[in-house]
Amino acid sequence: MKKEDFLKQRSSGIICPLFSIMSKNSIGIGEFRDLKLVIDWCKNVGYSVLQLLPLNEIGFDFSPYSSISSFAIDPLYLSLDNIIGSSVSIIGKICEIKKNFDKNFNEKNNIYRVNYSIKNEKLLVLKYIFDNDPVLDFLDYQNYKEKNANWLDDYALFKALKDVFNQDSWENWQDNFKNRINLETFSKENSKSIEFYKWLQWQIFVQFKEIFNYAHKNSILLMGDVPFLVSRDSSDVWGKNREIFDLNKIAGCPPDAYNAFGQKWGMPPYNWENLEKKKYQYFLDKFRYMENFYDIYRIDHALGAFKLWTIDKNEPDENVALNGKFSPNDENLWEEHGRKILSIIKNSNSMIPTAEDLGVVPSFVSKVLKDMNILGIEVGRWAKNRENETKFKSSDDFKELSVVMSSGHDMSNTLSLWKFELGTIDETRFYKILKDHNVLDEKIEVLKKALFLIEKSKYGRLLWKNEIYNLDILKDILSKVLNLNKENLNFYELYDEYKETYNEKYSFYVTFLTDKNEYQPNLLDYLHKKTDKEAVCDMIYFLSKSKSLLFLNNIFDVAILENIDRLKDEEIVSMRINTPGTISDKNWSIMLPFYTDKLKNLKINDFLLETNIKTNRYNK
Repeated sequence: MKKEDFLKQRSSGIICPLFSIMSKNSIGIGEFRDLKLVIDWCKNVGYSVLQLLPLNEIGFDFSPYSSISSFAIDPLYLSLDNIIGSSVSIIGKICEIKKNFDKNFNEKNNIYRVNYSIKNEKLLVLKYIFDNDPVLDFLDYQNYKEKNANWLDDYALFKALKDVFNQDSWENWQDNFKNRINLETFSKENSKSIEFYKWLQWQIFVQFKEIFNYAHKNSILLMGDVPFLVSRDSSDVWGKNREIFDLNKIAGCPPDAYNAFGQKWGMPPYNWENLEKKKYQYFLDKFRYMENFYDIYRIDHALGAFKLWTIDKNEPDENVALNGKFSPNDENLWEEHGRKILSIIKNSNSMIPTAEDLGVVPSFVSKVLKDMNILGIEVGRWAKNRENETKFKSSDDFKELSVVMSSGHDMSNTLSLWKFELGTIDETRFYKILKDHNVLDEKIEVLKKALFLIEKSKYGRLLWKNEIYNLDILKDILSKVLNLNKENLNFYELYDEYKETYNEKYSFYVTFLTDKNEYQPNLLDYLHKKTDKEAVCDMIYFLSKSKSLLFLNNIFDVAILENIDRLKDEEIVSMRINTPGTISDKNWSIMLPFYTDKLKNLKINDFLLETNIKTNRYNK
């Protein structure tokens, strides 16, 4: 597919974090060249789009959405044996590192995680190359530095200072370094270190650009992911653009059904007034650099362009994001504010924009995206018709100008959804609703046993009992346990949770079979006979059939379908990219349980290709 055809025909693709794939040639983590294997596989199964998570240089928590630069890409993805302009021998070093990091990778295991210490090992080799045979007089390198000086100079200086201060946050540096005063002497004394970090970004540029060109030769479009925010401890915030950030606040999102206390992300929100004074040059520069590598981009948390939840930086941690407020503070400004920011971003480059418009979204957001021809996001599990008892949207009810996903980086995989989540509510959410109504702990436990199948409730989810088949029954139980008249019950949050989640598997298949013009006289019996694999395949097929312009599958849904017969429950649940609101070594670390070289031989490939053909998403 060509970029100019993307908005003209339905297509499909795959979400694939680069850190999650590893070929037999990789050293400890996925590398740029491994994407060629994914591109070849995409072409074979009929996918037209390869979406990557952000590749910006990560910080202490390894989150690609909290990077130390909105521009610089992480050098851990470099292939050491493909460095431009060097003749120094590193074969021995590569073999030793590869031996140490590959010894724990066993394709018989289902769970394998990135060992991020590979970054330091790679940097040592890269520094060895640079110190011994850097070849810095390439005209291309000089042109690269000159063209990208607007961000590269600050970034390289920031990295050199981080080395001197043992990676401590810039806010803890000596005042002159913290406040960028009299840096000339440091720059001269550390010129080689500063040059090293510029050289690394050029090497990345060359290797990544090769992948971009390879994708085009194979009619595959690359889709990037642009974090709306950046880490507080970043070159962007420390550098010359510091005044465009509000360092007295922390960005996050308000409480919802999945996070009872909201989320506090740690990144600073923007100072919109100062950003406007600088004519939004920061946004323009960022997206123009991304244009070197991507055809399509996704703005993460695009809702933040309209309204961004902010928490005072001194708010106690135990409150998480409960006591935040939106910026801008005046809700009458939200629509035009978002329209203006998105217009500036869209008009800065020739990439195709998509916007992550998930969460509690005001109605005007969809209107603005439609007016601007920007694709929104649909998530299959949340795509509900709440005025209809069937709950799930039919395939014709999805927004045409949208990207629909089976599962994304911040949610469970589709098998985990099917086995442990549909028909359940979040246990923390259940407790919080009742505690907010001053229900005593012992009463909560009684209600829990009365309403849910405890023996089948796992992994923080509570499964509704089948006999709670209408809202009156739920109210009767509440009334009896709490010794209150039904008229005095006002547990509206719990009622909403019930209406949203009760008997979801049944509801999905009502929609699925209606779409297929099939009638099941005994749907419960039909459901009972469905295998987990069949159910996941049905959900993927259903989403691919939707009206949405682009369907994105998840590489882990593919891996799970391939290995479903040998997966244990705890392994299924563990096979997710990130759990929002948590800091854990299980976030941003999950890898495929097989080398990427094997993608072309997966048994599930026939189903993927057949789905793309039958749902008219196969573009030769």
